[in-house]
Amino acid sequence: MRRNLILFSISILLFLVVDLLNKKGIIKNIFTSKEIIKIKLLNSKYISEDYFRSRIKVKEGQNFWLFNPMEFKRDLNNIKEIKNYDFKLDWNGILTIRIQEKEPYMIWIRDNKKNFIDQQGNFLELNINEKKLRIIHLYGENANKKVSELSKVLEKYSFILNNINEINYDKKIGWNIKMIDNNCISLPLKRLDKLIKMFENIKNSNLYEKFSFFDFRVIGRVYMSNRKC
Repeated sequence: MRRNLILFSISILLFLVVDLLNKKGIIKNIFTSKEIIKIKLLNSKYISEDYFRSRIKVKEGQNFWLFNPMEFKRDLNNIKEIKNYDFKLDWNGILTIRIQEKEPYMIWIRDNKKNFIDQQGNFLELNINEKKLRIIHLYGENANKKVSELSKVLEKYSFILNNINEINYDKKIGWNIKMIDNNCISLPLKRLDKLIKMFENIKNSNLYEKFSFFDFRVIGRVYMSNRKC
């Protein structure tokens, strides 16, 4: 009985306090005046601040209580330049976002245009000086849309991927891969896994030293020569 009386008294007291604060406009003030005062982006080396802010709906100065973490996560998931992230909105109104950026996979070059792309061929808006990168140059119409098929196979063979200088794509011919040592591999569009496995055997033999051009486009045969790439 005594416990119930104490709980009742506390409830009445809380009600009176809230009512008093409400009459003085303090509660309304808290919910209408509290804002997100600053958006801090951390670990951003390649993504510009302006580009990042243009891709999120949250803005500095917006109401603190209207921040929707699920909607914000969707915004971040849609920024293809970001690999991983975490964020925190502090009571002081500072929204901090810590990101891990994607590294560019290749640079696609056509009609005097250059774009960094990821493994799926998506364009990446990154502020990087390409001259400072060791990156594969990709050529050919719509090569960015097809490169994911080749990438899936190359990822299994790091000895090739890490030594590629450039890749040329032709929808009628296939892939032409130029290595750092200027040796070349020509591949059809299909059966890539099996053919690159065959090239692995050649690479580990003295044939690789004798020849510079390896053509796998005729299924079941390998033509080796010293023609230029």
